[in-house]
Amino acid sequence: MAKINVHGHFRMEILVVTFVLFLSGLFVFPNAKNAYSKIKLNSAIDGATSYKQSVDNYFASQLLSDTDFKLDGIYYISSGNLIFDSITYSIPMGGNVPNGGYLSYSNNILVKGCIYIYGYSFIIYNGCINANKGNCDISSDVAFGI
Repeated sequence: MAKINVHGHFRMEILVVTFVLFLSGLFVFPNAKNAYSKIKLNSAIDGATSYKQSVDNYFASQLLSDTDFKLDGIYYISSGNLIFDSITYSIPMGGNVPNGGYLSYSNNILVKGCIYIYGYSFIIYNGCINANKGNCDISSDVAFGI
């Protein structure tokens, strides 16, 4: 009577299962990574638009209470606060707070700006918001098409 090599079949099954898991990982991991990147970008877009709206609401309430209040110049963003001439404006906001950037106003109108959040810079110009990967660069007007 011939002996059956039970241990050889077991090793072969483990090898096949490992190979199948490896192949499925090649296809699943990149898709999961892309999905995470899209979620991160969408979250950053929501945060940037929400921040811009919060700033608009904050300054609208300031203008109602002080008719001489005027937005003119470059306001730097730092951890969600706006800083202008050593004055820090704490912008009330929930959600994702921007890490940095700036907003440039002329006669109470937002002319251009850049909001940096989650590794993306959101450039504001002519009422449009464009997303780019990387930091805000205030010295570069090329980003604004000027």
